[in-house]
Formats: sequence, C-alpha cells, structure tokens
Amino acid sequence: VSFEPTTSCNLPCPECPSGLRQFTRPTGMLQKDFFRDTIDDIYKELLYLIFYFQGEPYFNPDFLEMVKYASSNGIYTATSTNSHYFNDDKVIEGAKNIVKWKKELNSKTPFVFFQFLVVKPNEHQIEDIKRLAKEVGVDEVRFKTAQVYDYETDPNNLIPDTDKFSRYKKNADGTYTAKNKLANR
Repeated sequence: VSFEPTTSCNLPCPECPSGLRQFTRPTGMLQKDFFRDTIDDIYKELLYLIFYFQGEPYFNPDFLEMVKYASSNGIYTATSTNSHYFNDDKVIEGAKNIVKWKKELNSKTPFVFFQFLVVKPNEHQIEDIKRLAKEVGVDEVRFKTAQVYDYETDPNNLIPDTDKFSRYKKNADGTYTAKNKLANR
C-alpha cells in the first residue's frame, strides 16, 4: 500500500506537479489518526508500505512517528526524499549520516539508494553520480527517466539526448512522442 505523507515540497522541480504547484488535488498532510486507523485495519495483511508519491515526506511533522508505528506492526516501509531535512539542508551530508548510522548500528536497513532523475541539464553528470554514490557508501544508484508533462514540444528543454534515459522519441519536425504509450486502463 502507498501513503503520501504530504503533497507539499520545498523544491520547485520543473517536471513535478508538486514542484510546479500544479496539483489538481488539495495540498496538505496525511493525518496521523487517519494513518493509524488505516494501519490498525489492514496491518495483518500488509507487508510493505510505500511512504511517498510527489511531496517531500519529511515535510509532515508526524512522518517519523508514522514510520515507527508501521514498523512496530511488522510492516516494512520505504520512502523517497530529497534529503534536505537530514542536516542543515545538505543532501550529501544527510545521505552520509544515514550510511554512518546504519554502520554504527550494524544494520542491513535502511537500504539506501540514490535515485537520479535524468534530464537534459544533468545527463552529463551520470558518471559523477556513480562516483559520489560509491564515496557516500549507498547500497545502490538508480537512474530514472523523467516524465515531462509537456513533452510534445519540451518547452523547458528537459528531455535528455541519451535515448536510454528518455521516455520520448524525437520526431523529424523537432517535436516528441512518447516511446511507450499506455493503454487506457
């Protein structure tokens, strides 16, 4: 099951409805009582809980308490964060702290990976990210293709040139089409 701790975020990422402040749903926080009540109803059948969608989970002041509650009910949790809230808004330092705590506690969890959203302005940094991940000591680095909302014309120039990291194919006229069109399901 997935829970979105919040629809709010501190970053204005140009490919994200949260960052662009373009949600069609209300901005807000997952309420702790609603979360607990839901977990109480389903915990016996639940093994895995995803704590994110498009907002920054650490914006929710009750986030860590909800993680602890899920864990105390035997539920494995996963989240995704921009790490700005781990140590004075420093992403790399925050990641290093997680790895340090994991080692100090001699723990296999949390499984820590860097997820790098590849867009045209940063696609030249892929090898740098691999080196950084090794230096920090994360478990894995993953490269993700970006969903570009106005992909036909790509006005923000986000679609990467490297085909492997693009969800879109450039047409002869300079416009783009989606490589894999989803059926209406």
